Amino acid sequence: MKNIDWTAVLDNLNEHLHDLMKQERQLDPDDERNPYTFAIFDFQEMIGSIEKEDYAHAYKLISEEFGEGYFDSFLL
Repeated sequence: MKNIDWTAVLDNLNEHLHDLMKQERQLDPDDERNPYTFAIFDFQEMIGSIEKEDYAHAYKLISEEFGEGYFDSFLL
């Protein structure tokens, strides 16, 4: 696996999560079809994997979501 700055990745994902949560709150909270809800769950899973230092799982999840090129900005 590439030598990745996981702290920077975590910060970036937390920023995205914060933005998604703001967008989710702008919609009807009782709408079960809120498009942001599942995206929030996905980001929480990615973040949780990094916080648990399960970098292989985090890499897999992030690569599936954004592609491997996502990590190019976070190489050490």
